[in-house]
Amino acid sequence: MQDDWMTADSTRVQKACAHMFTVERRRVVGGLFLLCCPVALQAAEWSFNPAVSVALGYESNASLTTDPHDAVSEVRLVPRFVVRRVTETSAADFELVAGATYYTGNEFEDVVDGRVELSSFVQSTERTKLGLDVSSRWDHLFNSAVTSTGTGDVQDIDIGLTTNRIRRNWSELLPSVSYALSERSWVAFEYRLTDVEFGDVGESGLVDYQQHYVSGVYSYRLTVTNDLQVIVTGGQYRPASGTDSDTKQLLAGIVHRFSTTADAGFRAGVGKTTETTLDGSQVDTSTYVLQARAAQQSELSKLEAEISHDVQPSGIGQSVSANQLRLDWNRKLSPSMAFLFRATAFRAEALQGPDPTVDRRYADAETGVGWILAPEWSLSVRYQYRYQKFDADLETAQSNGVFAKVSWAPPARR
Repeated sequence: MQDDWMTADSTRVQKACAHMFTVERRRVVGGLFLLCCPVALQAAEWSFNPAVSVALGYESNASLTTDPHDAVSEVRLVPRFVVRRVTETSAADFELVAGATYYTGNEFEDVVDGRVELSSFVQSTERTKLGLDVSSRWDHLFNSAVTSTGTGDVQDIDIGLTTNRIRRNWSELLPSVSYALSERSWVAFEYRLTDVEFGDVGESGLVDYQQHYVSGVYSYRLTVTNDLQVIVTGGQYRPASGTDSDTKQLLAGIVHRFSTTADAGFRAGVGKTTETTLDGSQVDTSTYVLQARAAQQSELSKLEAEISHDVQPSGIGQSVSANQLRLDWNRKLSPSMAFLFRATAFRAEALQGPDPTVDRRYADAETGVGWILAPEWSLSVRYQYRYQKFDADLETAQSNGVFAKVSWAPPARR
């Protein structure tokens, strides 16, 4: 549950943030040094955005289990802090968000989630743009409440995979470069390293893993509103134990700009995944790939939507096939009132035959209304529904929840 109306503070959250910041400090400082120092002599605009929220809620099945369970009440505290630095040729955003959830009763232990993230770029020449994104987040697989924004990460299909409070540390490094070949064409290259670690896995079968991903994109402007794209990608999935896999893909697509505030893109192609088992044998799987997205932002509304069919990494020890639908929509109904809707749904399947630990359907959706009470204060009321069904299980897990949240978000300080 997260949007632009949220965030709050507590001693536990501060300690968790300090621990997380220590782990990622070198990466973040290094990124800021590389991207900010070359333009240090230019006039820079700084902004600081603190925010905090507190939410009271009730869930009928917080762990999304098919076993006997009790309803639970909870309190969520979510502080957030963003620093932004902008010059004529660069920008750097540093975000720190954490959340502590306190449950009633003895069935659930309190949990702390959070995220630290750096997103930055430098226009090093008229033709060349360098980018660097670094992020680290920790959450719990039974329910991740504050560690994603917008439609979330399409790589993350492990939410709900276990009903136990298994801790996950997710770190990602993503450098990129784009180069303009002419006024109408350009190329872009990207490398992404994802490192995922789990704690106290018990009998869950979860394993740590790394994924190396590279992509190259060629874009050509067909018209003022349409770009043609050709994309080549390659990925290596390496679990601590399980099945290694290598995936290669070739896609082509169109990006269309409806206006200065709205655009959409569609890509389709083919891919091949080679899985290598512990005995050294290899199995190839050919798949189709589909990626469709749309985005719109104006003074009245903000929309992000994504549909995909792709091969994604998983903590279950193998790559999986995933069909996904993700949607995030905020719409102002009046100067002081807004409608909120967010949904995620995916179907995960093993690449080779049925697998009772992998094959499942998962969905969560929340909708509500928010009000601006004062220039710095807002209130929102929401309903949340969650669903999960493993193919091997006869029963379906469902959860209903209601939440009321008060948020404080002062204007950006410059």
